[in-house]
Amino acid sequence: MTVTVVHRKNEHEAAGALAALVQAYELSAARLEVDDGWALSPALAERLEAGGCFIVVLPPENGNDGNGNDGNGNDAPWFPWMAGFFRRSGTLVACAASPDAALSGAPDGAPFGESSSNLFSHVRFVAGVDACKALFDAEIGVWKEKARREDARRALLDAGIPWSDASFAARVGERDIASARLFLRGGFSPDLRDAAGVPLLSVAARAGDDEMVRLLLDAGADINAPARDRGGSALIDAALGKYHGIARALIQNGADVNRTTTDGQSALIISVGLADAPFVQMLLEAGAHTGDGDALGVSARKYAALFNNPAILALFEQYAPA
Repeated sequence: MTVTVVHRKNEHEAAGALAALVQAYELSAARLEVDDGWALSPALAERLEAGGCFIVVLPPENGNDGNGNDGNGNDAPWFPWMAGFFRRSGTLVACAASPDAALSGAPDGAPFGESSSNLFSHVRFVAGVDACKALFDAEIGVWKEKARREDARRALLDAGIPWSDASFAARVGERDIASARLFLRGGFSPDLRDAAGVPLLSVAARAGDDEMVRLLLDAGADINAPARDRGGSALIDAALGKYHGIARALIQNGADVNRTTTDGQSALIISVGLADAPFVQMLLEAGAHTGDGDALGVSARKYAALFNNPAILALFEQYAPA
């Protein structure tokens, strides 16, 4: 995260103190000198486009900073433009006593046709370096998180990846782990669903993507969220795909082994039907119910007897004898 200290040429001392304060918080500090007047310099415009946190050094409210500025329109009137820009993004801190000091000679509400109270409602005003330090102490964690999110957003956009819920879901389905990490870092919820109403954790499970499943679990995804198409959880999707590693991770993280699909089939019933003995063993060891019936009233135990698979029958006898 880079914090840019914006100042005029006669505010070097204050700007230097603020830059040193920023570096004391193990943040990168940049200084940008701007001219008086309404013109927005190319250097300032470029830094604004890059986003982040800005600290602006402004003159005293009385209109005379001791350096020949008389408060009649030359005391940083470009600042209202910055205030307008930051109404949508970034963090803006003004080293000035009040919004009146920030306007300092500019027409009321310029250039947005608003009163100064509305124009600066989102700006944090501090009266000096000590006050700025107190603000940092209180809010540095929030600022860093905002910076991480903005960095993630820009990285995705630079790669040509749209910044949207649908795009996140698509990257999960395409097993794009790097982009998925950026979406999560950017503040997207791990509990998002795709257009069909399938939770991202189930999307990853259906794709057989162990790494993606673990990423979403680490991000706090709802491990038992049902998909709208079949009603099953990620564990049921893992059973359908015979993805043992994914199932193991889900069970270790507390997945409900007795969740069912809309037709009442549990992961155990599914794995019995697929003759997947290792999956059956995992579920039985985790306490899966053997007697719960599906929509037809048939339980996993009855299906095991019906299919008469010796390996699966032996597992039922070992872990859940009748």
